Amino acid sequence: MQQGDDFRDEVEELHLLLAGMPGGAWTAPSGFKAWTPEDIVQHLHHSDLMALASADGVEAFATFHAEMQVLRARGMTNVEA
Repeated sequence: MQQGDDFRDEVEELHLLLAGMPGGAWTAPSGFKAWTPEDIVQHLHHSDLMALASADGVEAFATFHAEMQVLRARGMTNVEA
């Protein structure tokens, strides 16, 4: 499946980029909305979880979304949830 191959390639590229970062850079603001690399990776991870749920079908995505809404209503962020 091409999407799976593309995703694996993207993950490998991201890993190479992050593995070469100095320790202090992980929490330093970037040029993207002043997000830190950690913020960006957490955002990407949450997006991957949404994509996985979506790939599992409409019902799986609806369940994921509903569970996230409950946790967000409790004050949790996407990362904490």
